[in-house]
Amino acid sequence: MSGSSLLRGIKPEVVLTIGGHKFEVGGLKGQPDYAYLDSDWISDLTRDKNAFQFREYRIGEPETHYPWVKRRTTTPSVYPPEGVTLTVAFSSPPSIDSLQVCVHYELYRGIPVLSKWVTIHNESQKPIQLDALNCEILAVNEQEKHRLHVESDYAFSGMETTEWGPDVDYKTQVDYRYQMPLLMTSHYPLGPGVYIQPGETFRSFRTFEILHDSDDRERKGLARRKMYRTVAPQVTENPMLMHVRSAEPDAVRLAIDQCAEVGFEMVIMTFGSGFNVESEDPEYICIK
Repeated sequence: MSGSSLLRGIKPEVVLTIGGHKFEVGGLKGQPDYAYLDSDWISDLTRDKNAFQFREYRIGEPETHYPWVKRRTTTPSVYPPEGVTLTVAFSSPPSIDSLQVCVHYELYRGIPVLSKWVTIHNESQKPIQLDALNCEILAVNEQEKHRLHVESDYAFSGMETTEWGPDVDYKTQVDYRYQMPLLMTSHYPLGPGVYIQPGETFRSFRTFEILHDSDDRERKGLARRKMYRTVAPQVTENPMLMHVRSAEPDAVRLAIDQCAEVGFEMVIMTFGSGFNVESEDPEYICIK
């Protein structure tokens, strides 16, 4: 799209920690220099026998990730969005009981957005302790870092999943401490710290990546807005609403009846109405 190389090296698809032990999913070893990736090196790279190994892949179409119904106030959009999905299954190494890791990708029509998430299925007869999970690892070129936008649908206590940190494999960088933040990871900031019971499947959050073709701020902003409209069309809902000036029950009921009569879709208790949204008094809540 831009004619530039975003990545400078091969990294694992996923890194997970099970029972205190770290395992890689996919990836190749033996790259001589992580400043760039020479295609002539690839034939000499080797797999890690202790990592999860490729089993199979499947191609399909995007499916709904949550129920959503179009409304009158919604911008015309297709949900689920048009595009293609790729599911890559990996088998566990001999050191772990039967465990299947699937890496899921979605690409969407008309926008350079990649969505990625991970599912872990416990095929063994005992619980598996998932301590940590890194869902995406990218060795990004210095000059292309600003062209990559990454975020996720993870939401807990304002935590972030995207982190730019040092790449210990990059030995030829100008920083002699090897601390340049050029390794992009998307991971749980805490945990997840869960037990996956026999027969159960754990599903991670989704990471969204945009590869921008320009440095123009407005163009990059337009791309982000189109991504939101594509993967989460509910953000385009713009209901007709009415502000109610009084929180008295009779006034609220009158406002609701008026809104229903003329076609308004929402009632908001406006500033100064007297409504206390933070009240924990059962009697107050019952009245309101």
